[in-house]
Amino acid sequence: SANHALRAIGPILSVPPRVEKTDPLHDLAQIHFAGLSATFRAQQERASMRAKMKADEAQIVQLEGKVLGANNRAEDATSKANEALESLGLLQSRLAADVEAAKEQVRNEERTALREELEVSFSERLRKAREEFQKE
Repeated sequence: SANHALRAIGPILSVPPRVEKTDPLHDLAQIHFAGLSATFRAQQERASMRAKMKADEAQIVQLEGKVLGANNRAEDATSKANEALESLGLLQSRLAADVEAAKEQVRNEERTALREELEVSFSERLRKAREEFQKE
């Protein structure tokens, strides 16, 4: 019956259910009004959900932008690090060449010092040999 239907949707409308008998047409009008109210609330709920979804989408776009920015900064940092490593590699090669040149210079200086020492020693022996020869 209409009263039974009103009792079922009464809490939705916040309207106390009717206990006394009323006009069935009036009950139908109230049921129709309850349906319209429920439809209106559902539309408001959908609009609210759409607005929340749009806000969420905007936040997602903003976060994607931040992620892209972070990725770009990371790529820049990686590129700079690779350049630094490449530069270090060049420096290391130059340093190795400098070390080899220094070693060669030290070997040359040692040879020259040894040659001079041998010449002095040879000259000294030659002088002594002349002295010995002149004594005889």
